[in-house]
Amino acid sequence: GKPMLVVRNVVARQPGTAQPLLRADRILLSLPWSTIRGFGSGGGDGALTVDRIELDRPVIDVDAMQHWLRSRPPGKTRIPTLTKGLHATDGSIVAIGWTITGVELDLPTLHPGQATTARASGRYRNGDLQVPFALDMANKKPMIKPINELFKKMKDNPGGRDISDVPARAFTGFIVLADAINRAKSVNPEEIRSVDAG
Repeated sequence: GKPMLVVRNVVARQPGTAQPLLRADRILLSLPWSTIRGFGSGGGDGALTVDRIELDRPVIDVDAMQHWLRSRPPGKTRIPTLTKGLHATDGSIVAIGWTITGVELDLPTLHPGQATTARASGRYRNGDLQVPFALDMANKKPMIKPINELFKKMKDNPGGRDISDVPARAFTGFIVLADAINRAKSVNPEEIRSVDAG
């Protein structure tokens, strides 16, 4: 089998700082023997290949992470190849003024310089604002793509931005109401409510 490392109750800090940049209940790291032999023979400056990474309830502090990255010596960023991908469950991303909770991430594979696909979802929070997101929703609900294209062409959307949570919810509410009116064959509020409740 391939070497596998499982670490629990992980807390990673930049030396000399109190704020963790990463915490996780569990981290699984699976490496091929070729990667381990490369490090052992001093070949650690080449391409880095990892089989799979799993993270349970990871918490990433954006500000602490950025502070650590700024402290590193300049050099080329090495993006690893993930042959069996990365999976994170019930994660959180925290920063000053905002958080993303309930992060679910599934990245089947990753090869530097090549296009990839991923599934990600969570809930963005900023004060009283809470916005759920699911980056793979267009694949689950095919109607989202044509609706998004119509939204991008609207006159009051000069920048052509993608549809966001609030107009998407408004559109959904309109569709639900139109469907209820159609089924009730009436615009009487009581008849619409009785159909919707049924």
